[in-house]
Formats: sequence, C-alpha cells, structure tokens
Amino acid sequence: MTPEKWYVAGIFANQPRGAVHPVRNAPTPLITGTSRRREDQRKEPRFAVNQDASLRVLDPLSLTPVPVTVVEVSQSGMKLRLPMLLPVGTTVQVHLAAAIALGEVRHSEKSKDDFFAGIILRDVCPTGPGRDSRQEARYPVNVPGSVRIQGSAMETCEISVLDVSKSGLRIRSPKAIPEGTQVDVESSGATITGEIRYVRTLEEGGFNMGIRAYSANEAEGRDGALDLTVIFYPEVTS
Repeated sequence: MTPEKWYVAGIFANQPRGAVHPVRNAPTPLITGTSRRREDQRKEPRFAVNQDASLRVLDPLSLTPVPVTVVEVSQSGMKLRLPMLLPVGTTVQVHLAAAIALGEVRHSEKSKDDFFAGIILRDVCPTGPGRDSRQEARYPVNVPGSVRIQGSAMETCEISVLDVSKSGLRIRSPKAIPEGTQVDVESSGATITGEIRYVRTLEEGGFNMGIRAYSANEAEGRDGALDLTVIFYPEVTS
C-alpha cells in the first residue's frame, strides 16, 4: 500500500473525535542534516495526532523497540516524538496499532525535554482488520540478501528484500530473472525456495520481483503451513 492510500484509508480513524485536526501555523523545526524535498513536504496538509507507537531502527540494524508518539501525519510522512536523536538518513520502521510503516529520517531536532524526527514514508502495510481480507498482510523489511537460480551456473546476485508476507516476498535486484524461474533466496539466516511470479522494471534502474515461496512439505507433496514472517518478524502473530 502506498503512503497516500494508507493516509486516505485512515489508519488514525479510530482516534477520539477531535483528536485529529489540521496543523495551523506550525513552527518550522530545526533541521540538523540534509533534507531534500523539505519545501514540497510543507505544502502537504498536516494533521495533528497523538498516537503511541514503537520504532525499530533498520540501518544500522537494532532489534530493540523504541517507544514513540506520532504527533503529526501527512500524505507522505509523519512527525515523531521520541527519547533519542535519530541521525538524518536512518532507515526505520514505525509500528502502529494497525500498520507498519517503513521510512527514512529526513530531519531531526531536540526540544527542551524530548526529541522530534520527521519521517518520509516509503511504504505502509496495514496489519489490522481494515486491510483487504483477500490479501496476506505484507511487512516492510528492507534487508540485504542474495538470490540464485536453481540448477544453473548463475552466480549469486546481491539483492534487497523489500517486504514479506506469509507465503511470499518482494525483492529488488540489479538483474531481471524470468517469470516462472525457480530460485533460492538467502536472507536473515534462512534459505527460501520459491518461484518468480512477476518482474517490474524500475525507472531508476534495477528490477522489483515478486516471489511465491514453497515450504519443504509442499515441495515433497505434503501439506504444511508456510509463514515467512517468522523469519523477519518473529514477534508478529497471525
């Protein structure tokens, strides 16, 4: 789901009446690093909220959740209050009550008692009952890995795993692999066997590819549940 669709769908729709309202005459924050598109972002409508959440730093990777408060949201970003200063450019996940957001710190500031960070959103995946029940929940991960074509002399190709569901994953690769190809993906200490289901060329170069994964039981013709989220999100329950 794109940040715009997430915003319109109203992840914060369960806030009490009056808890979400437009921000007027908001002060300009102190920018402590490079912040592209800053002027464009100020033109988007911003809404004040007050929702508890947790944050996980992905780059550099940290598995320790950080308690945060979402204080503002816009179509493509959010402002967080948190107990630490995050360097500009840090990749983070924000775990909300009904979604997991993937983004990058674009500006950071210190107030009297707290710290604030502006996050530009890259992807938002609903996790609550409001998501499309016909689809599995996707969780953004953005971790490195490698892919190899089964039964070929192809050398291992370095990739990024962008998001994962129970039975599949989406990767970004510098090389295209034809649809229907059987591959092995290695990431986060696991080897995942699957089939390329789609290939999409990116304007900036490279390819996004969707992979449908197979469980060991399925490969042997037996029934068996497959859940890739336990590899990347061991704390997520269905």
